This record gives sequence, C-alpha cells and structure tokens, in this order.
Amino acid sequence: RGWRRTMEDAHVCQTRLYYHNADYDDDGRKLLPGHALFAILDGHAGNFASNYASQHLGRVLSCTPSFRAYADWWWETQQQTQDEGGDDVSTK
Repeated sequence: RGWRRTMEDAHVCQTRLYYHNADYDDDGRKLLPGHALFAILDGHAGNFASNYASQHLGRVLSCTPSFRAYADWWWETQQQTQDEGGDDVSTK
C-alpha cells in the first residue's frame, strides 16, 4: 500500500518462446515463431517471489503438459496450412 523503499515488482519480457520436448535438438527446445511472453509480477512483502517467478516463468510454462499440447497443436496446424498451399507462418 502506497510508497515503498524498494521496488518489489518484477517483469518478464521474453520475445522468443520455446517448446520444451526431448524429441527436439540437443537442448530439447523448439522455437514457437510469433509467440512471446510478457508479464508484470506484483511483489508482496518483498521481491523474492516476483524475482524468482520472472527468472523461471517462461521455462516452467513451456514444460507444462497443457503448453506442450498447445505447441503440438500449433505445429500440426502450421503443417496442415503448408500442405494446403497456405503461408508458412513459422518463418515470419
């Protein structure tokens, strides 16, 4: 509430979002073109939680089953679009 001596908030500005899966290259990451992660994290009673979350949110998110399911769906949709003669969004 009100003025603080130190900034307790943190942010995420990840302009490249990766899908983590052991089936991909050496580090298990595959870029999801056109995807990014932006977040403002509100610190409460100190900055530990907001700083920790800002450093790990992208990696943790990309390893969740729901995100992997979304990434699989997205890549499948891109492949179908290419097969039908549409634009290759993955290179834009």
